[in-house]
This record gives sequence, structure tokens and C-alpha cells, in this order.
Amino acid sequence: MTTDSRIDRLKDLNVPALKVMVINEWRKAGPNTLVKVVPKERPLAVDAGAKAPLAAGYVTQIKFVTGASPAEMERRLGFGVSKYTGRTILFGGAIVYRLLRLPTAEEFDFRGYSQLPDGYSTSDQEYADVEEENRKMYPPGSGVPQWELCKGVGIPCKEIASLAYHEVFKYPTPTLEYGADG
Repeated sequence: MTTDSRIDRLKDLNVPALKVMVINEWRKAGPNTLVKVVPKERPLAVDAGAKAPLAAGYVTQIKFVTGASPAEMERRLGFGVSKYTGRTILFGGAIVYRLLRLPTAEEFDFRGYSQLPDGYSTSDQEYADVEEENRKMYPPGSGVPQWELCKGVGIPCKEIASLAYHEVFKYPTPTLEYGADG
């Protein structure tokens, strides 16, 4: 039986208590606001029921992408070269979405920092088992906190920026609040 080293690292921790602490940090909004960064050519799909795009997968806090261009975001977040285009993932630019509500404790998992691709240490066997093309697409980043929304979870979000590759993301983060349309 194999074990998931991402879960193994958490076995001695009080994960429910940690999740409460993290949610309380996110609740402060402003620079702690959760965002999703995607390639400009692949915007998030709008959910008819929610009437908004739905964020899925990995999210981070706005303070870690503010002041960065998509080129810099790639380095920070751990985006590499696409196996489909042969270019860096954000080469065509990026869209930054902010989540309109916080995930509940049951809706996200810890994935450490972006230097841990998919939450794995590069010395983990699970990371070594990932096909090389995927390791090139998602190399270790510079250490930005990241969380993964659980499979099947989509959080309504709003586009707050559409950036060219070398355009710097600037946003007045102190004004952001969850549930606000601003």
C-alpha cells in the first residue's frame, strides 16, 4: 500500500484547527483575498446557475501576485512550459479572478507552498512518478502559499484583471471584501 506524502506530512497536525486559522486569515480580506490565476486564452467557464465564473483547483492570496507580471507570476506560482503549446503557460497573458466567497473547511486541502508542485516535495517518490512533461508544466515555484479546492468544488469568482505577459498586476487590495461586487 502506498501512502500520499502530502497527507503524511499532516498526520501529526490538528488539520481542522489549522483550517479554521487559515479561513480566519482569509476572512480579513484585503491582501489575504483568495485569487485564481489562469492563462488569458483559457478563461474560467461561467456557470449558468451561479451566473459567474467558477474557480477550481489551486488558489493563492492576492498579495502574492500584486505587483507581478504574468511572467513573474509563473516563477512565483510554479507555472512552466505547456506540453500543448511549447510556450510558458502564461505567455499569452493572465486573468486574475477573486473568489466571491470563502471555501469552507471541507472544500479545500493544504498544498503547502508553490515550491512543492501539487503539494509534493521534489524528493518525494510521487513527484518522481509524475510524467516529465507535467513536471515541466508545473515546476517548483518560489514559495507562495497555495490551497487546492477539492474535486467537484467550484467557487464563484469575478475577473479583476486581464494582463499582457509583461504587464504588472496592480490592485487596491485593502478595498476587497468577500461578497462585495466591487
